[in-house]
Amino acid sequence: MKKVLIVGAFGFDGEYNDGQTVKTRELYYGLCEKIGSENIDYIETIGWKKNPIKLLLSFFNKAKCSESIIMLPAQNGIYVFSRLLLFAKRLFKNRIYYDVIGGWVGDLLEKQKRLKKCLISFDSIWVETSVLKKQLLNLGFNNIEIIRNFKNLQIVNLDDKKPIDKDCLKLCIFSRINYMKGISDAINVVALINNEKGQEVKLDIYGPIANEYENDFRNLLEEHNTKINYKGVVSPLSSVDILKDYDALLFPTKYKNEGLPGTIIDAYAAGVPVISARWDSFFDIVEEGKTGIGYTINDLKELKEAIIWAIKNRELLYRMKINCTKKAKEFLRETVVDELIEKGFFD
Repeated sequence: MKKVLIVGAFGFDGEYNDGQTVKTRELYYGLCEKIGSENIDYIETIGWKKNPIKLLLSFFNKAKCSESIIMLPAQNGIYVFSRLLLFAKRLFKNRIYYDVIGGWVGDLLEKQKRLKKCLISFDSIWVETSVLKKQLLNLGFNNIEIIRNFKNLQIVNLDDKKPIDKDCLKLCIFSRINYMKGISDAINVVALINNEKGQEVKLDIYGPIANEYENDFRNLLEEHNTKINYKGVVSPLSSVDILKDYDALLFPTKYKNEGLPGTIIDAYAAGVPVISARWDSFFDIVEEGKTGIGYTINDLKELKEAIIWAIKNRELLYRMKINCTKKAKEFLRETVVDELIEKGFFD
């Protein structure tokens, strides 16, 4: 097996648990398991601007010993690292891959012609959704593969789950806490339902709070503190164990170009259906009526109706749980890394 170099934000110190670092670490651990840790190396990109010379020296020392290089950059780093990988390809004849996080890159490439020209030269670009694949194909790319987001999760045994509480619908949010994740919408709608219905919904919110949103978030919690609580940040390793006690995951995103959110994968592994805004790639992960309930993005009336439907149809919601655990198997780390190997990317 040839040496593989992964360039991305790993955050091995545990301070970072966002979608980018979780996906990057999952890829690293998955490849270590399948093709041996001695064949996998990595470049940490967190804080690289503080010492760019050190990063360049480390990158070229490792690139010359590697057959394949995979990058997983955030939006701010894609310009630098795409060119760096392309230069290495020309210098050392590496195969270079871009493992896309989320769904934003298509909109960027419609505007950035030089970046598009660079990425077209990559051996393969791995996207999470059919929507993004179609968008890139329409831009002239012919090196696109759909590789689902994935996690190493233990799927719950539904025989061990408690029945739904008939008196209170228990919802949760696992997300970055900012305005565009729809947190304000969720709080306001749940508070409205509780005011009208007599506190039938409990909402617990987990995740890191964005600095620019913290005051608004704290004020909303103080205003609507009955049945709505912030529970802090939890380790990704604990996500399924925490989620399994909820009736549904709320995913009220305002981002139309979400990819395949890791939080929904967590929920499926926990046997928990989702109540979600229909972002562009919604149907790549949610089977409406089977693993979740959708509503038109930014439509608070429909969000309210979806939650009220869940209140009134507890047994139907509960029956979705078995569909969720079946769906979770598609997004297991072993499943997706096996697919990467079978496609011959590391031969």
